[in-house]
Amino acid sequence: MKQLLLFFMGFLFILQANAISIQPAYYNMLNGETGSYEYWDESYTGSGNPLATGSSLTGGLGDLTNGIIATNNWGVDEATAGPGPYVGWNSITPVITFYFNNIVSIDKIRVHADHSNGNGGVSLPGSIRVQSTGFDQTFTVSNTTGDYAPRWIDLNGFLLSNIQNVSITINDGAGSWVFISEVAFEGSVPEPASWVIFSISIGLFLLSKRKR
Repeated sequence: MKQLLLFFMGFLFILQANAISIQPAYYNMLNGETGSYEYWDESYTGSGNPLATGSSLTGGLGDLTNGIIATNNWGVDEATAGPGPYVGWNSITPVITFYFNNIVSIDKIRVHADHSNGNGGVSLPGSIRVQSTGFDQTFTVSNTTGDYAPRWIDLNGFLLSNIQNVSITINDGAGSWVFISEVAFEGSVPEPASWVIFSISIGLFLLSKRKR
């Protein structure tokens, strides 16, 4: 029995050790707002109007998951011709709920945000709240790099096990604008083939014990 337990623990370790990027099937939220430019989720593919402030967007993907990560502050990237990479909110506190096709486990969420040292009233989020089944935690955000370039905000030190959706609430710093260009997830997805192999291995192990 002790050997079986060790085998089982080792197998689970292998599954958990292989962290991968997890892509959402869709996300729901209220669309961004307008200021000097339109900070909408123009590429959104689901229901709702991606060209209207505060429109309820449901069942699609868009700017927050398209892999286009802003490299400059909002005043540069949003001023270029065509839709910019940021989605921005000022009077709205956005709650973004991500849904996955399969049961997943998540141990890291990355939020890419602008930080303009208050230029144009744009700052990093003051905090980000993460909610899922049996989990509710708020992460304080600070400027740990000492500069004002756009950057990833890494939320980790937790494990959301066997979930199909997760919500993040982007809280502004002090009545300021918040601009998000990408949200990414890391974790693991149970692989049916792996569990089949595991079940066969357990069966063979028990069979060998009986023959002794």
